[in-house]
Amino acid sequence: MDKGRLPKRLLYGEPQKGMTSAGDQWKRCKDTLKVSLNIFDIDADIWKELAGDRPSWRSLIAKRAVSYEESCLTRAENKRRQRKMFSVSSSSTQHHVCADCGRTFCTAIGLFSHKRTQRGSDNLTNKKST
Repeated sequence: MDKGRLPKRLLYGEPQKGMTSAGDQWKRCKDTLKVSLNIFDIDADIWKELAGDRPSWRSLIAKRAVSYEESCLTRAENKRRQRKMFSVSSSSTQHHVCADCGRTFCTAIGLFSHKRTQRGSDNLTNKKST
């Protein structure tokens, strides 16, 4: 491919303008392509040969995109399941009990809020009685 052609300039050219994060290097199109190839589990050294056969390249990309999406959904579902199991198990085993009235709360913040409101009502009753 000639040096002046747009696809070659995009893949191998150095960026002239733009912004990066503090301390980050300039990223070329080729750099982001390598990240995408790595995500799709395609060898970055032979992708050019694979891309030479367009129909097989497109089907390969489509298959890898579907498998990547499925793995992302599976990871998200597992993460969600673990979070739900933790919240259910922690809330069912721990109960917070008010020492003054014996009322139980599922969360520590609920007990804290209850004690705060009880202190406020105790102060009001003490002021009225004096």
